Amino acid sequence: MKTNKSIHTLNIEQAFMRIIFILFVLTLASISCTAQILFRTVTTSTPTWNITPTAITEAGNDYSSEYSSAENQILLNAYVPLIGLTGLGNGKISVHQENSTWNNLLTLSIKRTGPGTLEGICVNCKLYGSLNEITLTNIPQEIFNIEAVLSIASYTNIPLQLKLRGVSVVLPVKNYATKVIFTITAI
Repeated sequence: MKTNKSIHTLNIEQAFMRIIFILFVLTLASISCTAQILFRTVTTSTPTWNITPTAITEAGNDYSSEYSSAENQILLNAYVPLIGLTGLGNGKISVHQENSTWNNLLTLSIKRTGPGTLEGICVNCKLYGSLNEITLTNIPQEIFNIEAVLSIASYTNIPLQLKLRGVSVVLPVKNYATKVIFTITAI
């Protein structure tokens, strides 16, 4: 009998240890899901916008000084966390440019051309902010905001258009490049 009791006790201890292990694994999974719910994220399509000015064929002429991209040149996706009541359900999307080879006579601007698509479940969600152009600098500027009271959702395919000004024959002949950087922070 004693042997049976000790075997039975051992089985209970093993079952208890398995339950603790399963709870531990579930806790880790919960932490992983919580991390996804608690962090704001912003992603974009990664387009390259190349401009090739038309050749100048007559003396005294200049290039067109302004070039516009397609209205959906950049498609931005933004996710704000689950619970807006904590302040986590809000996000401010900012944009700036990071120059690698650039000339200060060139200016690049950006504007949001539409609302994108709300995907998921969202209570009292709002995407708001100007549809006007913002001239990019190396200092982040707000482009739009997202508010959500309660959501398991994201805004996807928010269309953005770029505009380049200042192209001229007075610029040295060179390939010019810049990066457009988006960030999402609390409002």
